[in-house]
Amino acid sequence: MSFYSEQYQELNKTTDIKSTIDVDRQLATEGDSVLSGGIAVLYLFMNLLSELADNKYLQMQQKAKVSRDSQDKANEVNEKIAEVAKQGADGTATLPQDVIDYMRDNGIMIDGKGIGSYLGKPINHQNNVSVTLTSSDGKKMPVHHYEGQYTIYGQGGYTPVEKAIADGTITSFEGSEEPGSPITLVKDGVTYTGVAPNYEELSEGVTDGLANVKLDKGKLEAVKAALENVSNRASDFVSQSQLQLQKVMQTYNVTVSLLNSMQTMLEEMNKSIAQNVR
Repeated sequence: MSFYSEQYQELNKTTDIKSTIDVDRQLATEGDSVLSGGIAVLYLFMNLLSELADNKYLQMQQKAKVSRDSQDKANEVNEKIAEVAKQGADGTATLPQDVIDYMRDNGIMIDGKGIGSYLGKPINHQNNVSVTLTSSDGKKMPVHHYEGQYTIYGQGGYTPVEKAIADGTITSFEGSEEPGSPITLVKDGVTYTGVAPNYEELSEGVTDGLANVKLDKGKLEAVKAALENVSNRASDFVSQSQLQLQKVMQTYNVTVSLLNSMQTMLEEMNKSIAQNVR
């Protein structure tokens, strides 16, 4: 082995020893990395478990509200069933509007159907709004916005403008539902014009007509069963979540116990080091 090779190896040994000494000094300055790192990990676990518990508790609150609300609506339907029972075999009753709204808003199904389909009447949120068009010489021509489309009212009832053009009742029609957009209708050579109102604002508070549909006892019981099913499922979720929450809290308590033990170990170790230094 050459002189330079021996010197190179000796230099590496010196460098390794110096690096080891530097690491030892850093550990002595910052504290024991094993116990300190373990304590940091346990604090991380505690924060994670706390977040899990908070989220689970929030879910339980939401499901508990669903259970209460659904049961309240089922009780309302039960009152209607009692009314029908007093009327006899042919008795009928309508559903309260708040029950209909609740089932529609929450997507509660009855025999695989939404509340609108089950009651057999299409949902229409827009009222029959009349828009008066005016010709250049002051003549008036009413146009109706009914069930989401423009119609002309006559002896045959409400006729969509497309059909009215086809059968010759009017010559042409142009218009949209956009608030403030122009409406133009031509009939018998006379042009009538107007402006579309805000149909949504005019339709606020308008019911969909489902509350007028009469149901017999069997159909009312089906509605009640659908509501109670939602309530029971939400209640079961709360019960299962309580067990899961208990497990999370047990794990949290174990983590706290481990953390206390490691802190005690670190304290005893520091005391021992201090005594030996003296």
